Amino acid sequence: MKRLHIAVCLMVLIVATCITENIAISHYYNKLDTMLKDASELCLNNEFEDAQKKTADLEYYWDNSAENVLSLFINHNVVDQIGYSIAKLEPSIISKGSLEFITECKTATTFLKHLKEDEEISLTSIF
Repeated sequence: MKRLHIAVCLMVLIVATCITENIAISHYYNKLDTMLKDASELCLNNEFEDAQKKTADLEYYWDNSAENVLSLFINHNVVDQIGYSIAKLEPSIISKGSLEFITECKTATTFLKHLKEDEEISLTSIF
């Protein structure tokens, strides 16, 4: 009977970890996606200074919050790809390269979307 209790406790711990991972990924995906879209919109409207501020906020949020938490749950290569793409945003907006900036925003958004889809609990990700 003791083994059954231990097994049940381990299963509950595993399920709780999976749920926590999905909540964290969903939270950070929504926040980062919104920030990337806002920065893209500002760039398209030729508001480069505001886009630069938004990009700096995005990079700060990534470096000090999202990257640390996501690294606990996810393969570091994927997290590094997203971080690299976010790091390229500020230099591209400073040089007023709106096309390059929009491309990097789309790249970061695509990496985030793939991350969310890969880590989401669904029948296709299980089988």
